[in-house]
Amino acid sequence: MSSKLQKLVSTVSNIVIVIIILFAAIVSLMAVNAKNNDNIPSLFGYTTFSIQTDSMEGTIYPGDLIVGKVVEDKDNLEEGMIISFHTVNDDGEYFINTHTIITVNRNGSYVSYETQGDNEEYPDKRLVAPGDIISVYTGVRIPLLGYVITFLSGKVGFFICIVLPVLLYTIWQVYKFVIILMNNQKVK
Repeated sequence: MSSKLQKLVSTVSNIVIVIIILFAAIVSLMAVNAKNNDNIPSLFGYTTFSIQTDSMEGTIYPGDLIVGKVVEDKDNLEEGMIISFHTVNDDGEYFINTHTIITVNRNGSYVSYETQGDNEEYPDKRLVAPGDIISVYTGVRIPLLGYVITFLSGKVGFFICIVLPVLLYTIWQVYKFVIILMNNQKVK
């Protein structure tokens, strides 16, 4: 391999590994912070969610990665706000949903929110209590990145995109080290 090509490969591989390390550091920070926030990853008061369905199509699309601001005052949200919240389906399975508030119900000091997907004909079956709300959508969405995050969060995706590149980079660095040692032995 020519000297210029070796330098290029070395520089590119170093840049890739730095990006992977930064990504891993951010994910680690979010994971540590998730323990303090009902197991919802957040960083500096912001959360990210991967959109899985078309219920909000027109505003948010399947595969989008959206950014939400963690809500402190959950009793004073307004109609039209898009919120991410804990809910349960008809089978009793818990999940996180992102829908628009269509009605704010106030009964004395008790508040609940009626929500609906922008692409849905009817409101959600269950009202949302303030304690179930995670965040308010900031309007920031990154198309298709949600699919990538969903893939990376699985075992196969994590192995292919994180473990394997780090392993290959480590092997590459060991190879370069051995070559340097062998060249030093020849010089002596």
